[in-house]
Amino acid sequence: QKFQKITFAELLEKYAGINIFDITIEDLRKEALKHGIEDVETRGRGNLLDDIYKKTARPNLIQPTFVVDWPSDLKPLARPHGNGTSSVSQLLIAGWEVTNGYGELIDPIIQRKLLEEQQKAKNDGDSEAMEVDEVFLKAMEHGFPPMAGNAIGIDRLVALLCGQPNLRDVVLFPTMKPENKTESDGYDKTQISVAILNKDADLEMWQKLNTIAHLTAALGAREGTKMFHQDELTTKDGKTIKLNTEHAIMIKEATTDKELKTLIKEARNNNLKIAEFTREMLETSDDQKLVAEAKSQNYNDIEHLGILIFGNKSTVNKLTKNFALVK
Repeated sequence: QKFQKITFAELLEKYAGINIFDITIEDLRKEALKHGIEDVETRGRGNLLDDIYKKTARPNLIQPTFVVDWPSDLKPLARPHGNGTSSVSQLLIAGWEVTNGYGELIDPIIQRKLLEEQQKAKNDGDSEAMEVDEVFLKAMEHGFPPMAGNAIGIDRLVALLCGQPNLRDVVLFPTMKPENKTESDGYDKTQISVAILNKDADLEMWQKLNTIAHLTAALGAREGTKMFHQDELTTKDGKTIKLNTEHAIMIKEATTDKELKTLIKEARNNNLKIAEFTREMLETSDDQKLVAEAKSQNYNDIEHLGILIFGNKSTVNKLTKNFALVK
């Protein structure tokens, strides 16, 4: 078969009608929604472009094709060209990625800038974005030689040659899921927490922070050490640092208490974990008083200052996608 070469930008222009150099993040999110992509508010620009590419262009790359010049914010470890794209080449056959080649970035100043942009996207909720790696940057500052690399997916190549649609059918020793997995084995890593504040409650900053603190503490108290993949880190000199939970926590905002109560109902219907914080809980820590006050009121008369839901990422994101992130 004849090999062809095309840029990432040309593919998006051809199959999605998107100019990757001019489109704003707001318009990009609108385009992503048109193609059925979820969680657009939390995903960074590079990952949104990649999502649209996978929905529109990649299924059409049947003949062996080298896709070159990928967005820099999608490939932060590759050498940038200076126009928003980087030195990356992928070979696709029948819609499958077979190779992934990089012209490696060796400038520590540019690399730090790109990683800081990735960290910002991660802080804004993009779980696939990278973090700033100080050890890697320090090594780069000491000097990296010019270099390039190309990874070949042998499993995928064999699957294509054998006409197998599933990689597991060509792997000699495929990883198997353990049988009879129990809750004590730990949580699925795709779980997430989302705390939603009540904007209508007109909370001061300390009250917002207090609400978030109580919500996360309540969830942690109920779920315990199951939320930790590892308890602590050990430094080079033998000191230990206690780890945070392995699950991301996002903070969003609802317009009214009614919206929060509706969300609580939906979360319960989906078997998600829930923590709630009401006006009475802010004003007193006396549990007996809280019990008595609850018995004297109807549920709809109790004002929620915030709630937190925890569980499967896709389910939580689906229920909270219409709530805006707290700025």
